[in-house]
Amino acid sequence: MQIFTSEHRHQFMELMREFEAQKRGDPGHIHLRLPSKLMKIYSKENDKNEVNIQIDAERKFHIDEELDRINISEKLFKDLFQETLEAVKACLNRVFENDDCKDIETIIAVGGLSESLFVRNLLEDHFPTKKLYVPSESDLAVLKGAVEFGMDPDIITSRICRYSYGIKIFKDFEEGVHPTEKRVNRDGAVKCKDCFSIKLKKGEKVKVNHTTTVRVYDTFNTAERESSRFDPLRIDIYRSTEKEPKFTTDEGCQKLCQLIIPPPKGKWPTRAEANVHLNVARTELVAFHYDGDLKRSVGIDFM
Repeated sequence: MQIFTSEHRHQFMELMREFEAQKRGDPGHIHLRLPSKLMKIYSKENDKNEVNIQIDAERKFHIDEELDRINISEKLFKDLFQETLEAVKACLNRVFENDDCKDIETIIAVGGLSESLFVRNLLEDHFPTKKLYVPSESDLAVLKGAVEFGMDPDIITSRICRYSYGIKIFKDFEEGVHPTEKRVNRDGAVKCKDCFSIKLKKGEKVKVNHTTTVRVYDTFNTAERESSRFDPLRIDIYRSTEKEPKFTTDEGCQKLCQLIIPPPKGKWPTRAEANVHLNVARTELVAFHYDGDLKRSVGIDFM
């Protein structure tokens, strides 16, 4: 198959288009026309008699060389989609477990896959209390939506946070609350490191251009930290798949970027303070801070 896809790209694309058409039809009768080049490669690379005996014995699919086509059983064709079907089912289960979505009564299915009877049957069988609606030209719905958004970005007024967003901070260490491995001495005080300070929570509805401000600070009270007054503050921005992560080292946490804030006039006071702003833009989350009249920003993929 690698030889066919690399050397005969045009015929490979034709085969894929036919497969796309077949998956939207009757799953009980799957007949794919095989390109002539693929049949020649198949004949050259394989012992045809041995392969055909194995195929016929399993009753899953059969290559009809006289008609240059492959006949695929309904079971095998469904098996090809099984991993995708399970992923769709698991994704929708997570959606409907959300308190904000549990009362949804209608599922609108769009995209080319939504035209497959396997997908429709799965949705109807697994969610019998939901109404299923597949609009006409559902395979073009995503494309049309992208075009409309490109022409008028203001049609989207709010977004649901896919992740929780926040920054890594130090907190005062509390015995019995914070794990001992997070305990550190910092600038003469006992602190808990790697704390996740949540600023946007997963599942939260936020309006486009909404800005939340984070007040960050650092101290330089001891002799060993005196030299750090000339260094920039480095604010690590994280996201998490959990709604309320505790630490940036938790499973599901990922560092997105580091916002670097240079010291004003080349040196921080003994207590350095700065404001970090997180702005929900149309397709991204933008982190920025103001240094006098200068605005420095870092963009974060929000999709």
